[in-house]
Amino acid sequence: MILPPELAEAVDQLREVRANKRAIERTEKVLRDRLLQYLEGAGETEGLLASGAVGVSISRYQRTSINTGKLEALHPDIYEEVKKVSEVTVLNLPD
Repeated sequence: MILPPELAEAVDQLREVRANKRAIERTEKVLRDRLLQYLEGAGETEGLLASGAVGVSISRYQRTSINTGKLEALHPDIYEEVKKVSEVTVLNLPD
């Protein structure tokens, strides 16, 4: 199917938004890593104040997950019984 001309601008805008999003995510990671490095280097376990208010805080928690590959290998019957399959739609924008 051929892309209608009136949607070509939408495709271009989506490409630009995705590029901006990647740039913002890279910047976020750099800033986050910088703050965490400082906090951990200073032995800080709760956070830092800025002008009397919390400027940045650290939250630590444990997350539990299931190793689905191991479950499938060790107990294929249980894996089949509990697995959930869902359909995902992905919009690809080739370069």
